[in-house]
Amino acid sequence: MKVMKVMAMLAAVVLLLAPFCSAADAAGGAAAPSLTADDTGSKGAGVAADQNLDYLNDDDLDQAEISDPFENANRKVFKFNDGFYFQVAKPVATGYKKALPEDLRLSLRNFFDTLKAPARFGNCLLQANFTGAVTEFMRTTINILGGVGGLFDPATALDLPRQPEDFGQTLAVWGIGSGPYIVWPLLGPSSVRRTVGYVGDAFLDPFTLLGLDWWLPVVETPTRELNELSFRLGEYEAFKAAALDPYISMREAYAAFRQKQIESKANVEK
Repeated sequence: MKVMKVMAMLAAVVLLLAPFCSAADAAGGAAAPSLTADDTGSKGAGVAADQNLDYLNDDDLDQAEISDPFENANRKVFKFNDGFYFQVAKPVATGYKKALPEDLRLSLRNFFDTLKAPARFGNCLLQANFTGAVTEFMRTTINILGGVGGLFDPATALDLPRQPEDFGQTLAVWGIGSGPYIVWPLLGPSSVRRTVGYVGDAFLDPFTLLGLDWWLPVVETPTRELNELSFRLGEYEAFKAAALDPYISMREAYAAFRQKQIESKANVEK
């Protein structure tokens, strides 16, 4: 029954994104971001829980190789995402930022982060990263009990950092290659491995684990990413202004960032 609900949830997301795929094909040409931000996540334009475009701000990333056989199609989607950011996401996030006090938005960020703890905890276990799993479990327990249900983050002050693990990274730890680079409407930069990872993370989502209605994550995801974007306004603009070809720069930065995340797992005591 839970499997059917997960499939229904994914089907609903696909149906929601289908019009944007058509719009991207009609748009033709160039480049775009992600409304986050994983793998993130968000910082940018699009709607990706894990991809908060942290890779736009990391000057220490080494260039990583990445296959891009779908470049023509990816550029069209990238251009659509770019337009969506400036015409829809940025204005909405700007108004949202003005309407909601920062303290309230920070509490919402903490709450949404707590909701994703089961996926991070599960992926730590799947990677045999037991130290990370214990840290994530303790962090979540403290934030729920001492942080008013996750609205506050006392665990960070206790040196219990968030473990940014996802199923895409788990597949990499298992030795599965990234596959071709893909730019998804709204979701932004990704790969075949990361795309499969979204499905794995869906099974670890609390909405799935608790057997809740499929439409809840459809509402939760854009709300979470809108809230996150309100903290990251201006980052994508700065990145784009500094890039000769924003599409290439985004692709290389994303690939290098993901590789850095995966390589860090090799140094974790298991």
